Amino acid sequence: MKSLKNVVIILTLISITVGLVSCEKIPPMENTTIRGIEFTSNGLLTFSIAHVFGNQAIAFDTTQYQTITDTIKISELNYYVTNVTLTTEANTKVNLKNYDLVSYNPNQPTNIIVSGIPAGKYKSVTFLVGVDSVRNSSGLQTGALDPANGMFWTWNTGYIFFKVRGRFGVTGSYGLDIGGNADINGASNAMEVSFDLTPFNKTGNAATLNVVFDVQKLFMSPNIYNLRTDSNQIHNASNPFIPKLKQNIINSFSIQSLQ
Repeated sequence: MKSLKNVVIILTLISITVGLVSCEKIPPMENTTIRGIEFTSNGLLTFSIAHVFGNQAIAFDTTQYQTITDTIKISELNYYVTNVTLTTEANTKVNLKNYDLVSYNPNQPTNIIVSGIPAGKYKSVTFLVGVDSVRNSSGLQTGALDPANGMFWTWNTGYIFFKVRGRFGVTGSYGLDIGGNADINGASNAMEVSFDLTPFNKTGNAATLNVVFDVQKLFMSPNIYNLRTDSNQIHNASNPFIPKLKQNIINSFSIQSLQ
C-alpha cells in the first residue's frame, strides 16, 4: 500500500513538472539574416535624387525660401558624387570608382547610374560628395572632372566639391563653394554620406535608391547657418565656416525608398 502511494506521488510530481515546462515560453530564435540589396548577377544601381527645400521642389531664381535667419533664392546647385562603395554582409567593401557631377536642373530628373556591381548581398552604401585626394591633386582631367564644367579652381587647390549660389534678403548675394583637400582643422573636405540598406529587402540585377537632398537642412540642420553673420562667400578651403557647412550637407541627404 505504501509502495502504491509512493508511485502516485511520483506520477503527480512528473505531471506537475511537465505542465510547468509546457507553460514556459520558449524565446523565438533570433533572426540573423541581413537584409538589404542582393544582386543576383552583375548589378546596376541608380540614385534618383530629388532636390527640395522642405516640402517644396526647388525652382531657380523665382521662388523665395525661408531659413531660420534669412530669405533666400537659389540660382545654382552643383556637386560631385564619387566613389560609390557598397559593403557586403561579410564587411567587404566594393568601390565602384565613379565620378559623377550633379548639375541640378529643375526641369530634368537627376539620376546617377553605377554598374558592374558583383553579385552578392549588400547591407550599406556610401559615397563622397567631392573628389578623393588623388584625383583632386591630378590637375586637369576629362569627363565629369573637365574644368569646362566650372567646378575647378586651380592646379594647386583642385576641384570645387559642392557649390550653391543665389541671393538673400533684399540685395545680398551668396556663393558657397567647398573644395580643396582639407579644411582649417585638417579634416577632408570630401564629405562621406552613408546609407543603411538593411531596412529594405531587394533582390535582382538592378535597384533604384530614391534619395532626397533637402537644401533647407543645408542652412538649418544640425547647424544654423546665418548668411548675415557667417560667410556668405566661400571660395577657398581655409574658410572657418566650412566645417559647419559640411555637417549640414551630409545631413541633407536621406533615402526615401528603394525600388
